[in-house]
Amino acid sequence: MYKKDPEVQSHGHKQPPKFLPGFPDAKVVRGKTPYPGGKRKRWEMPDGKFLEWDYMHGEVEMYNKNGNHLGAFDPNKGEKVKNAKKDRNIKKYL
Repeated sequence: MYKKDPEVQSHGHKQPPKFLPGFPDAKVVRGKTPYPGGKRKRWEMPDGKFLEWDYMHGEVEMYNKNGNHLGAFDPNKGEKVKNAKKDRNIKKYL
């Protein structure tokens, strides 16, 4: 019998972890970016960069202090998995 992955909620969305092993210095902060059903989970790095959970892909999106997208990263290893999208910016949600 098929068992549902406990990290996947309904509609295939992946739940954010409580801790990011790939970013051990990241601290949870209040989410501000809208997401259906609430706000995206957000962490802040000591250098001022922000990490936001990507519920669709189970990755973290990294943004600089100005809200510019820096790419998608593996939450467990901290390795970049997707390049930055120049048109993506969360400036109005900082």
